[in-house]
Amino acid sequence: PTYGEMFSEYLTGYDFWGHCDIDLLWGNLRKFITDKVLKKYVRIYHSGPCSLYKNTPKVNAMYRTLDSGTHLNYKKAFTTSPNAPLAFDETPGMDSIIRDNGVPMYDMIDDITVFQNKGDYFKGSGGAGVQVIKNVYFEWNNGRVDGMLHGNKIAEFAFLHLRNKGDLKINIDFTKPVTEKLFLFPTGILTSEESDEFTKYKRMPFKIFYFRTRHKIRRVATKIFLDFFPRRIINFAMKIRRSYLRKYLK
Repeated sequence: PTYGEMFSEYLTGYDFWGHCDIDLLWGNLRKFITDKVLKKYVRIYHSGPCSLYKNTPKVNAMYRTLDSGTHLNYKKAFTTSPNAPLAFDETPGMDSIIRDNGVPMYDMIDDITVFQNKGDYFKGSGGAGVQVIKNVYFEWNNGRVDGMLHGNKIAEFAFLHLRNKGDLKINIDFTKPVTEKLFLFPTGILTSEESDEFTKYKRMPFKIFYFRTRHKIRRVATKIFLDFFPRRIINFAMKIRRSYLRKYLK
């Protein structure tokens, strides 16, 4: 969150800057982060794997000028050993601080985090906590990331975050431009559909319809909530909750 000030000399002429993890599979960001989104919000996405900030002196200084309340503040984050990470860029710090101060933040469910397992399924999180994702794999094709179910696209994502990669097999030279499709299964990344992995995924039309519809409804509901619910109502509810917790959980 300090990069806007730390690297200001390199950011001249740019409207936004950001930070991200290196274990991401990027999709078509521009499809999700439109000109309308860039104009309306000063922070885009709340997670550590990918966050963007509007490049203005006021926004770049938010990490130290906003009231941190009961959340982790930058002074503690800066004086704590790097061997004990505090996630100041995420929920314990900036995410909660920005929300409490009513700063416009775009937080649609455009991304998904997947946890690789030794079994034949992923675990994932993307707005609804960690959940099992069975019979689903992912396809990267020319800068687009799609969730796939039995060979059919069920949802497109801005990026895919790979956590707990474990025994994930990646036999691809990423130092060279990737021009072919990539398929991410719980067992590894493949470049060809001529594989036994694909035979496990049979067509199930009803299930495909369910996943597609659920994702669309979730996106529309989130957009309505963010566009029409006054931010101060959310902040007021959060303050009541914190007061309740402080009073009864001492």
